Amino acid sequence: AYLGTATDAASATYNQGGTGASSRTVENKLQESVSVKDFGAVGDGVTDDTAAIQAALDSGENILIPKGTYLTGGLTLTGDNITILSRGTLVPSQNGVTTLSILGNHNKVSVNMRNTGDYTSSTLGDPMIGPDFRGINITGKGNHIVDCVIENFETCIRDYYSLNTLIENCELSVKYVNNLGWANDGILLYETTSSLVSNCLVVVFESYGTFNTQGTYANHPRGGVISDINGNNNAIYNCTIGEGFVASIHNEASQQTKIIGNRVYAASLCSIVGGSGIIENNIIDCPVYSTGGVYNNGVTTIAEANIYKNEFIGTDSSLTAIYLQVNGSNITVSDNIFNGSFDKIIAGNHAKNMQITNNQVAASCSTFCASSSVSGGSATISGNRITGTLSRGVSSYPLLNGVITNNDFSTATDHAIKLSGDTDHTVISGNLLYGPAGKYAVYLAYTGTGRYAVITGNDMSGRTSAVAAVWQNTSTQIVEANINNTFISL
Repeated sequence: AYLGTATDAASATYNQGGTGASSRTVENKLQESVSVKDFGAVGDGVTDDTAAIQAALDSGENILIPKGTYLTGGLTLTGDNITILSRGTLVPSQNGVTTLSILGNHNKVSVNMRNTGDYTSSTLGDPMIGPDFRGINITGKGNHIVDCVIENFETCIRDYYSLNTLIENCELSVKYVNNLGWANDGILLYETTSSLVSNCLVVVFESYGTFNTQGTYANHPRGGVISDINGNNNAIYNCTIGEGFVASIHNEASQQTKIIGNRVYAASLCSIVGGSGIIENNIIDCPVYSTGGVYNNGVTTIAEANIYKNEFIGTDSSLTAIYLQVNGSNITVSDNIFNGSFDKIIAGNHAKNMQITNNQVAASCSTFCASSSVSGGSATISGNRITGTLSRGVSSYPLLNGVITNNDFSTATDHAIKLSGDTDHTVISGNLLYGPAGKYAVYLAYTGTGRYAVITGNDMSGRTSAVAAVWQNTSTQIVEANINNTFISL
């Protein structure tokens, strides 16, 4: 910088000093970004700095929030291509407002926010339909929310009808207060397209009241990360979701969502709820709070999902690792690892066109593929290996055009495979179906007439004879059984 005889920044010259650098005024250099203190913000935690910070946002320049505590009401960013860097902390001055609403496009926002109020008796709004106590609300396109710390809000970040939002490296804590609607999320992606959430930590700060909207779940906020209602092509990568949410990651009616590489701790209802998309390489602590409902699972999924290379850790023998939702279809469950204890590994209701392959189960469980988990449609159950304590390998009502092949159900203490109802055209081959005398390797209890099954090439060691190894009722009129099966008496 060259001061010469200059008496103010407008006449003083600045030069960066590098090869090819040109000179400009110090005033021009300083105006590359503005501080909220340039507009009168105090940052003492007592003065209401709303007007000063809003004036800085309206300037259209890049904005610095220096160290300090800034008491503020609702703020709005309407400009485009603006960077906000916060070294200080924004503290909301009133309940029921969003601290920062981002309406503009392609902005980069790094802010710290902390709710210091005590709202234990407040009735807060539903984050989908009205005013709410949020940290950040985004409606613009292409915004980048990075390195934020947002503490003790009902919903920390809501991405609302937006496009191409990136939320990364944020630390978020959620405060739950009793209310009448779904609420209390770390990050809510609501009808968004191509939003990415990456490397975020989401935890429950504290909870009050009883949550009664979808059951009786006491003191738990709704979700760590929610991809909600008609979203498309969103992704949730490498996040850590702390325990205590109703669902750690909830992909509700969103299409082609990618849930990859996350560490998910125990939720009260379900660790991951998946619509269509990919659930891959996650470490999932399954729920520890049993409410007796069918959704107490590590993963609940509906349709068009690939559940691949995840590790499930079960801590409650009454719960299910993966629940295939009502009328679910075209779901692949492959190459997962299950440890700990579960009731069922895979279960569901009227699911169709399943591929359940190459899973490794060291967990103790009652059934690997349970009850009606592949009900009403075709399924391939292949290459699965169960080394933990097991009651049954497959128990299905019914299974149509199914293939059960090359599985290791050798630890089964009951009938290794039990098929019933309208099951038809099923092939059972190449499986290890060891078991105790007095229990069948394959138990067929079909209804209707003309049911057909092929049972071939299975190792049924421990079953005392072919008659004892395979049982069929009178409705199973056409059965090709005992073809190259192995029977070794105890």
